[in-house]
Parts: sequence; C-alpha cells; structure tokens
Amino acid sequence: MTLIYLVIFWFFLKTSRCQLQCVQETFDDTEFSINVTEHIQLESSSCHEIPYKLTFLTNNVTAPYEVIWFEGDPANTVAVAVISEVESETQDSFEIYGLPQGEYEYGLKLEWGCNQTYIFPKRVHISVSELTQKPDIWVPHMVEGEDVTITCIAERLCYGEEDSPKILNSSECRTEGKLLVCTCISQGNPLPPITWPLDTLTDYSVSSFSSIQTVTSTIILPAADYHNATVKCSSSNEVGLSAIEIPVPNGTENLRLDPGVDLNHEYDAVFPWIIVGVSLSLNLVLLTTLIICIRKGRKSSPKELCEEMNTYASLNVADVEQPYGNISLSNQRK
Repeated sequence: MTLIYLVIFWFFLKTSRCQLQCVQETFDDTEFSINVTEHIQLESSSCHEIPYKLTFLTNNVTAPYEVIWFEGDPANTVAVAVISEVESETQDSFEIYGLPQGEYEYGLKLEWGCNQTYIFPKRVHISVSELTQKPDIWVPHMVEGEDVTITCIAERLCYGEEDSPKILNSSECRTEGKLLVCTCISQGNPLPPITWPLDTLTDYSVSSFSSIQTVTSTIILPAADYHNATVKCSSSNEVGLSAIEIPVPNGTENLRLDPGVDLNHEYDAVFPWIIVGVSLSLNLVLLTTLIICIRKGRKSSPKELCEEMNTYASLNVADVEQPYGNISLSNQRK
C-alpha cells in the first residue's frame, strides 16, 4: 500500500512540472491575404527585390509576431522579420540574390503567441536562367620572366539602397544551466558582421549565420566568469557602426556566488528527500495503528483465557473422577 501511495505522489509531482501544450487554432483564409508577384524570372547570381503587402484582421494576431519567408517546405526558413505592432496592412519587401540556375518556390507564414501559425497559400515561383552578362578582363602586355597583373571586372548585379547596421530589440541574453547565452541580431546592407568585445575573457564560443540582410550571432560563456550587468554587441559595415548593451539576467548572480550549484538540478536533488519523508510518515502511521490494535487485544485476552481454562478444567475433573469411582466399586464387591 505504501508503494502505491509513493507512485501516485511521484506522478502528481511530475505532471505538475509539465507545461500545458498550447492548442493551435484554425483560421479562415478569407481573413488573411497577401498581394505579391507570383512568377518572377531572373538570371543566375542576380538580385531582385520582391515587394509584398499583407492584410489580416488585427484581432487574429497578437504582437510581437514574426513574418517568415520559407523555401519549399514551411520548416525551411530563409528570412525572419519581427514586428512589434499589429496593423491591418503591412508593406515590406523580400530580397532574392545569388541563386544558381533552376526553379524555386517561396512562401510566407506568420507566427505569434503560443504556437499560433498561419501559412499563406499563395506561393512565389522564381525561374533562374543562365547568366548572360560577361565580365570585362584586362590583360596588359606580358614580358617573359616578369610579373603581370590581370584584372577582371564584373558588373554589380545586386542593386539597392545601402543601410547602416541596425541591431534589433529581439537581441537578448539568457541562462542555460551554468552557461550564459547571448544572441545579437543586426540588419543592414551590405551584411553587417557582429563582434563581441570580450578582451578579458578567453573561455567562450561564438557562432554566426546570415540570411538576406540579417546577421545573427550567438556567444556562449560560463556565467560564473562574467561579472558585468550587460554584454556589448557591435555590428558594422561600409556604411556605419551600431552597438548595444544587452542586459544580463539577474539569475546569473547566484551562479557567480556558488558556481557548484546547478539550478536546473536543484529540484531533482530535493525530490528524493520528499519521497523519503512521505514514506516515513506513512510507515509511522501504519506502525502506530498496529501498536494500538495490539494493546487493545492484550487487555481483552486474559479474561477470555481464564474462562477457557476453567471450562477445560471442569471438563477434565468430571471425566477423571467417574472412571476411578467405577474401579473402586468393583474392588469392594470382591
């Protein structure tokens, strides 16, 4: 019985730690629309800006939400834009560049709230043909035994307004166990690389990836080694420079004071003691109940035992005296 109680208690604690799964809603396609060119022809390695306009009911989407372009499968993300305000109409553009020869299909989806997604059924089909433009090559007069420089000049295929870097507000720092993980997101044209000025630290790793005009960089370092309240993120290109101080979560203070404490496993360390306490309590209750029953049984058993002994003795005396009396009578007659 004790084991059953323990299993039920353990299952209750485990289920209480689980997060409720959000239910994904189904939306009417008439409440969402996108105005975009569906068929585009390009030459290989060229650039093209695709303007589009989104229209939807404002009560269907909550801020902030993400506008995500994908190639083929909706899970294959190629560009993400975070929108902080919900408006019934949104106009923006999606830039395609550097595609090799072939056929491509792009789509757009919205994500917001708790597991809410809407995928627009309309697709953008792009046909990329072979590049017809040829580079200009200039070869100077060559003399045997002497170095010469050959110049190749290719026409710039990507046009567009140059922008200085802009670091997005979605850049953040968070703690994962004993680690401090910071992500910095910057947009600009040309692509603005991201740097982390951490001259005093050596134990860290940095990973970066880019998509269209967005660069995302993530740095991971031990939380106990970092003692500042913010982490600086810098991004620059040929047009300008941008920097931001990303706040560090307050939870890292506990990790700095005691690096040996793992917050993620603190609950798991306490849980066995809870089981032991419940088990001892149940055993104590059962033992107390058993002792009370035994004491009550002892109080009533002596009287009953005495009555049984008297009855047994009276029966024995009657049985014994009668045979001996018969024997005595037979001796007197002789």
